[in-house]
Amino acid sequence: MGESSSSKTWAKGYLRLLGTAIPLILGTGYLAILEFIDRVMLSWYSKDAVAAVTPASVSSLALISFFMGISVYVGTFVAQYLGAGLKGKIGPFFWHGVYLSVLGGVLVLPFALLSPSIFAVIGHAPQIQALEAEYFHIICLGAVFPIMNAFLMSFFSSIGRLGVVVVSILAAVVVNITLGYALIFGKLGAPEMGVAGSAISTVCASTVSLAIYAVYLLLGTVKKEYDLARSARLDLRLLASILRYGVPNGIQFFLDVIGFTVFLLIVGRIGVNELAASNIVLNINNIAFMPMFGIGMAISILVAERIGARDHAGVKVIVNQGLVIGLAYVGTIAAIYFFGPGVLIQPFTLGHGVIQDPSVLDHTKSILALVALYSLFDAVGIVVSNAIKGAGDTRFVMVTNLIGTVFVLIMPTFILVEVFEVGVFSAWVVFTATVIVMCAVFCLRYLSGRWKTVTLVNRLV
Repeated sequence: MGESSSSKTWAKGYLRLLGTAIPLILGTGYLAILEFIDRVMLSWYSKDAVAAVTPASVSSLALISFFMGISVYVGTFVAQYLGAGLKGKIGPFFWHGVYLSVLGGVLVLPFALLSPSIFAVIGHAPQIQALEAEYFHIICLGAVFPIMNAFLMSFFSSIGRLGVVVVSILAAVVVNITLGYALIFGKLGAPEMGVAGSAISTVCASTVSLAIYAVYLLLGTVKKEYDLARSARLDLRLLASILRYGVPNGIQFFLDVIGFTVFLLIVGRIGVNELAASNIVLNINNIAFMPMFGIGMAISILVAERIGARDHAGVKVIVNQGLVIGLAYVGTIAAIYFFGPGVLIQPFTLGHGVIQDPSVLDHTKSILALVALYSLFDAVGIVVSNAIKGAGDTRFVMVTNLIGTVFVLIMPTFILVEVFEVGVFSAWVVFTATVIVMCAVFCLRYLSGRWKTVTLVNRLV
């Protein structure tokens, strides 16, 4: 009898983790899905287009990600307060998440005007620079939409309203595919805009997603349940509390993206073919690996609930379940990377682009073999680091990412490429080593138990 009960509890824990993770997989993955679809279509359009758009999109995301990291972390506060039984104090967190999202969108706007100068400094080929600046400019103008969407996804997931997250994401994907096809190639009566069409379709998709969240807030029960109508007052003490933990999370988001950005920019100095191959690998890995980020966010939310309830044993159960699910999934993906890379590369070889260049294909296959190795360590790092963040230990995650990004990834890659003039494979070896080192550091921090001493719950609201 006891064994049957234990089995049911075990299964229930996995089902809850998966039930929380699946909408978040869609939520964190929809941008990757949109980007993947755009990159495939742009690869049919021209090699210059696909070579330019990933550095431009990652550069814009680097700006946006800092504010996304802050606004998303509001959901961790909400989860800890729910776990502590303080549901009546959640309303003010919603409004401060809104305020921070709007502020982030406004602060990104000036960078749109600087786009030509930014990519001139980077030093890619002139025709690539022009396309990079064009894409970056449009995405920065619409930055408020993905920032607000990230916050609302985190908020609704933390209070268990996962259906609206799914609907919002699916609508965005449909809009982006339709508009992207029309505006990139000049179909369905639209003008042919290439890279600019890709950027415009991405912004429009985020706008539709935000509109669905807004309608749900107006017509659903959330407004009344959390007394949102009377919770809008700006509270500087509460804002300071959110920023204390949210800013390190925002910096960590920024460092994750900027590490990718600078790495790609350095690789781009090796040559256009090497940059195109790296962009293809990045886009394949984004779409294939994105479920892990959804699992990571689910772990962060569930850990935050357990921390709010002061259930440290429950935290360990959630982490162990996350590791089992994560490694099972990533192990499958890694096997495909290593043994069947051609299946993943094939979509990029269709159409009228020139991605069929043998050099690009050879580079792509060799890099994917390395990705197969580091993805296993990355899965463990995502699970453990999100558990630490769910407990509130965001500063440690930020410092680890800062040191790893600057001293383990960027500086060695720059020296190898600029001084020793190594090829693209060697650059990706450094990337792989960085992932392994950071995974080890996060695991040691988790095993130390320092996260047990942190809590976000206080009496400010």
